[in-house]
Amino acid sequence: MTNVIIKFSRFTFIIKDYLRLLLNWAFGSGCCIVCGKETVYGDICKKCRQELLLKAKETSSLERCSVCGKILLSENNICMDCRKERIIFSCDKVFSIFPYRLWAKNLMFQWKMLERRGLSPFIAMLCSNAIKTQFGTECHFIVPVPPRNGKIRKKGWDQIDELCRYLETNYGYKILKLLKRKGNIQQKKLARKERLENSAEKYSLSEKALKLKRENLPQRVILIDDVMTTGITVESCAKALKSLGIKKVDALTVFIVD
Repeated sequence: MTNVIIKFSRFTFIIKDYLRLLLNWAFGSGCCIVCGKETVYGDICKKCRQELLLKAKETSSLERCSVCGKILLSENNICMDCRKERIIFSCDKVFSIFPYRLWAKNLMFQWKMLERRGLSPFIAMLCSNAIKTQFGTECHFIVPVPPRNGKIRKKGWDQIDELCRYLETNYGYKILKLLKRKGNIQQKKLARKERLENSAEKYSLSEKALKLKRENLPQRVILIDDVMTTGITVESCAKALKSLGIKKVDALTVFIVD
């Protein structure tokens, strides 16, 4: 019965997505949020989609910090921020697709704050490409960073939850909701010092995770979030997952603040 419900849920999700694409093609969806031109391809026009895919491929080849994944300028192996104050210890590899600058800020704002959900399938494509190139094709388990308590009930959706649904439905990844979040304070509203002080118990294992038998645990998972600012969320989540017995925890974010 449970499998039937899951299959029906995936089927309705796919139908809704195709209906949205059909309506975009028939009536247009307004202007591309990157270049501002009219488009029938959703929230990003065909040309900008191709350019962003190319940009993601180009940035993926740049040298990165071995700790936080930030693009290195003149440093060797480890960025200056991690040399001064290392935050991430529990995560094996961190990769962020784009630096959080200029057009990236607008893209994030449109997707997360203005709820332009038509961006979700394209961002899922970017994430799937990044997973294959940076973490290999053998890792199929994704753990989403959980939203604030009650966010989905209040707003009707969460961008990471929807991103993971596309990764599961369109690309075949297995989504494991092994974490839960304590409290409802938004990280972005806290100063760096406050984030550090409140990070230790910010994320913990979910009831589902605690019920899992050790032999059923995957050996490796990919933690996924929208943006990495200080690395505190990544560290807190990775530490909790490793305490469960998962041997390797990598992390992927769409953006990184540098």
